[in-house]
Amino acid sequence: MIACVEVTAANFERYGSEICRLEKTAFRTPWSEAAYRQELDNPVSRLWVLLEGGSFAGYACFWIFAQELHIMKIALIAPMRGRGLASKLMERIVAEGGAAGARSAWLEVRPSNAAALRLYVRQGFEEIGRRRSYYSDSGEDAVLMSRPILQRGAAGKL
Repeated sequence: MIACVEVTAANFERYGSEICRLEKTAFRTPWSEAAYRQELDNPVSRLWVLLEGGSFAGYACFWIFAQELHIMKIALIAPMRGRGLASKLMERIVAEGGAAGARSAWLEVRPSNAAALRLYVRQGFEEIGRRRSYYSDSGEDAVLMSRPILQRGAAGKL
């Protein structure tokens, strides 16, 4: 069984170390534990873990504000990749944004991250611009992507 669990200050101790461990392997410039704790205090931020059979499989961090959904982070542990879980997680995030009144979804991604770009295109995102020299570790641009969100009511389940 696959489930999303909202991470809160009350349960961060349970999931925080797994999030940070995956963060270090999934991203060239990982966020710190302190950065994730700040997200828990940010009223527009949502942090979810993805569980499969009760075990940690990945996480997502996203913001909902001003009728927009901004996807900050999404990552799965290596054994869970290639099984369609990222697509299901993205669909759930977009549904959550729609249920909260978001009309569009936004994200930035490295142009060198081919797997993420394929996922986002499959999810209906289109490139709408570039942020020049966005990534400080490499000077790489960020591809700015967006998609509309259809208003369908309550968020779906995984």
